[in-house]
Amino acid sequence: MLLNRLTRVLERARREEEGAALAAVIGLMATSLLLTGLIASSVVSSTAVTSSVRADVQSQAAAEAGVAAARAGLINGTCPTSLNRYASATGATPAFVATVWVPSGSSWVRGCPVLGQQARILSTGYASSPGVAGASAENQTSIEVVLSSVVGTTGIDASGPAIYSYSANGFGGSGALTAVNGSQPSVMVKTGSLDCGGAGSGAMSFVVESGALTIGGSCNIAGTAWASGRITHTGGASVGGNLVGAGVTMAGSSRVNGSIWSTSDLTMTGVPTIGGNVTAATMNVVGNINGNAWIYGSTTMGWTTALQGNLTTKTFSTPSSSFVRGTVTTTNPNTPAASPYATPTRPVVPNWVDFGYDKSKWIGFTEVVLTGAQCDFTSVQTRLAATGSADVLLDARNCGNFVLSDYLSLSISGDLAIISNKFNLGGSGRITASSPARLWLINPDNTADGVPTCAGGQQFSFGGSFSLSDNISAMMYSPCKIEIGSSTRFRGQVFAGVTNVAGAASIGYVPIGLPGVDLNTGATTAPAGSESNRTVLSSRNVAVGN
Repeated sequence: MLLNRLTRVLERARREEEGAALAAVIGLMATSLLLTGLIASSVVSSTAVTSSVRADVQSQAAAEAGVAAARAGLINGTCPTSLNRYASATGATPAFVATVWVPSGSSWVRGCPVLGQQARILSTGYASSPGVAGASAENQTSIEVVLSSVVGTTGIDASGPAIYSYSANGFGGSGALTAVNGSQPSVMVKTGSLDCGGAGSGAMSFVVESGALTIGGSCNIAGTAWASGRITHTGGASVGGNLVGAGVTMAGSSRVNGSIWSTSDLTMTGVPTIGGNVTAATMNVVGNINGNAWIYGSTTMGWTTALQGNLTTKTFSTPSSSFVRGTVTTTNPNTPAASPYATPTRPVVPNWVDFGYDKSKWIGFTEVVLTGAQCDFTSVQTRLAATGSADVLLDARNCGNFVLSDYLSLSISGDLAIISNKFNLGGSGRITASSPARLWLINPDNTADGVPTCAGGQQFSFGGSFSLSDNISAMMYSPCKIEIGSSTRFRGQVFAGVTNVAGAASIGYVPIGLPGVDLNTGATTAPAGSESNRTVLSSRNVAVGN
């Protein structure tokens, strides 16, 4: 009995222990499952974060590479040909798309900037290893970079002659050139033979590149005259320097204070005078030569001739050898050796420069465009006054005729370039400046063919007692004929298809030049500023890219 009771007690205890153990096991299993879930969640979250950080770094670097590519394109001048878009090659890393933008009012539009404009680069970069587990926000990054405009000097070389006339046809007048602050005024004619009756008076050099030159009337040249053809020097006109031509004729009381070089003959009649030496192929003279003569062929002297120095020639014919004050040396049958008197170097006559309307060349200038209703004097003065002391590019091509006359006085406060198809400046009109200023009066040549193209309706008239204040230096440019009227006085220079300086007009030579070109040679020049001069005004990541 006792044994049975003990057995039942033990059996009940065993069953109670088994229940407790099962509860413990179940608790341990639940805990393990919870820990496993937490660990798995942590691993997934960590992988997403890691891939997102990696994608962010890669897309940021790619976007910056796009900015660098667009910047290099601007500097290298490939923006127009690339259609203002730069993209990495297919499959390349880093992968990017960058675009270039220009200002348009208060916003931006796709385009290629000129130096005077700001520029905006918008670049989107793409991660080479995108984020995982839904972490895609950093797979691409967009950057906006705003670059400054290039504002500095205008890139204008103060170059060119006092008067340039592409054609000799119609060149003339009786005006005078004067030097200003040591300048050396010159007259250059590119094509044709020229009869100078006075328009070159005062020139330190006078060059006719492809033709003959006749010097007469009041065409008193202060310096040296060159011509590819014959030079004929008549009347009472004087040349303060030398004559260099393919044949020289002197007549009447003409005078050359310097020397003469002729690849052909020297012929003198009347009572002309040469102050220096003579080098020529032949010489047949009546007159006075105060220096020496070196003649490769024959020399003939008439009565009343006087050669103060020595004569070297192949053959010599004269009524009296006493006409030569120095030593006579003949080399017949041989030709004399090279002349010891070196021929002066002829100045370069530049080719014609086709200069049209291109605001990008006027670096630092504020463009003001006139419409037909804004071309009267009051409107022009108001528009200029609104710019303050800024340098202004005034586009008056829509005005038809830019007129300033009837005692009207246009006031400017900075440099001013007026581009117009027609100028009519006269009637005692005036342009004044509050401080020293440069003025460009330009008929555009819109045909890039290396010769002046005077379009229908173009004209340039500067006369009728029109004046510029003494602190203004002016460049007058036209592919047509520029007429400088009687009694007109100004400082500056003229570059034209044909030039006529009439009456008692006077030009005080001050070189001004044109932007982007060297008027001494006709060659183009680099602007004073360049794309590499832009600075970064702002750089930021943006939500919306390309």
